[in-house]
Amino acid sequence: MTLKSKPKVLDLKDLDLKDTQADRRLSGESETLSQTDSAFGYEECERIGYNHDAEWYNSPSRSHSRNETFLNGNSSKMSSAKNNNEFLAQNTNNAFSKAASKLIIRNSQNDESGQNFNHDFSSAANKLIKLSNNVSTSNFVTEKRLLNTAVDFSQYKKLYQQRTILSSNWIKSKYTKSVLTGHADSVYCIQFDNKKIVSGSRDRTIKVWSMETKKCIRTLSGHTGSVLCLQYDDKYLVSGSSDSTIIQWLLDDGSKVRRLCGHATGVLDIRLSDRYIVSCSKDCSIKVWDVELGIVLHTLEGHSAAVNAIHLHNNILASASGDCLVKLWDCKTGRFLREFNGHKRGLACVQFDGETVISGSNDKQIKVWNARTGELIKNLEGHTKLVRTLCFDRHFICSGSYDESIRVFRRNSEDVPVINNGERGSEDIVLNLQNAHKSWVFHVQIDAGRIVSASQDQQIIVWDFTTGVDMIDKILEI
Repeated sequence: MTLKSKPKVLDLKDLDLKDTQADRRLSGESETLSQTDSAFGYEECERIGYNHDAEWYNSPSRSHSRNETFLNGNSSKMSSAKNNNEFLAQNTNNAFSKAASKLIIRNSQNDESGQNFNHDFSSAANKLIKLSNNVSTSNFVTEKRLLNTAVDFSQYKKLYQQRTILSSNWIKSKYTKSVLTGHADSVYCIQFDNKKIVSGSRDRTIKVWSMETKKCIRTLSGHTGSVLCLQYDDKYLVSGSSDSTIIQWLLDDGSKVRRLCGHATGVLDIRLSDRYIVSCSKDCSIKVWDVELGIVLHTLEGHSAAVNAIHLHNNILASASGDCLVKLWDCKTGRFLREFNGHKRGLACVQFDGETVISGSNDKQIKVWNARTGELIKNLEGHTKLVRTLCFDRHFICSGSYDESIRVFRRNSEDVPVINNGERGSEDIVLNLQNAHKSWVFHVQIDAGRIVSASQDQQIIVWDFTTGVDMIDKILEI
């Protein structure tokens, strides 16, 4: 890429294949590009990627699906504990039948007339049945495990009631808002759990915040460029930077383990598992590193533009690029698996859970794909500018955009009621936080009770939907 004059580095990533003029307007800085400059991946623009703890796929749903059925959709036929027991005995192993029977008897004793609760209780029993398929028969440990799965089911009714309140809070946009300030420049990436939030910024630092107090408790320094991406697990924190390097840190004390060098330009996104560190870059490549040795196992090449985002599920990696394509790779072998072609402009974000790929693009659209067949399942519209970041669970898809809004879409049409907020053509939208930030939204994450977002406006915002909800820790554990 050729510049007529060397500019000051902008505090954004270029995610637009066409509209470089809009990018040059940010921060009041003006850049002059040659006619041959490629808008994606040029040096003076930074690009951040979406980061998300893989464990969040198992986070609880924020509303209860009314269409979950017991085994083969026969829950409506089970009107008594006796019928339930007979049905279970015919469809499960002996050990699980005993366990599930005890749960259903408890249900009958605790709420003889609560039809809604009985229906939802059968859905919970259904989940236990699925679990029982993976354990041996006639095993006392099996029965004990089932009876103690996730929560004590003697408290299930109360848990159900609390989840109903939580679901209502989401649908009615009932939340408290906490703003975290402390970074001296744009906040590009975040990850959070019940105890902490970790953020990376253009100010070249990583900050660790207390989720309870919303105060910064640690600052990590080491990169010589913007911190564009990060992810942590129980042991390590890894971060990627516009300085083209990756730093691996010990999460507990923030000490540096090693610096990984291998990319030719900025590291745009990063993933972490118990085996691998996976990184992608403006240099159009993806590198798979050994998490303990810090050596490159594979270099994945195939994209023709900057690889802006990646997401790892087990050994399978999804990548999204400025070349408008999503690709799937096997990190164990380095083999290319599948390609998804449908976006009209460069991609900014992607997430993959083993069955579904969801991607966001500068064409203002979110596309939902069948990962196994490559089929386009759904196209979500509503954002008026580039879809910069997204994440999803079993029920919801949350996205953030350069239009400064955060939107929550229902993933399945039967999952939750819809609040359209007067918008036409937005039947999939559950929640629309207009003007969520004062500038571009760079990153969003969700769990059962919260959205956490980061922006060019230097702020991190926690949107907490747990007002009036007890047992939130139990809900988050399921």
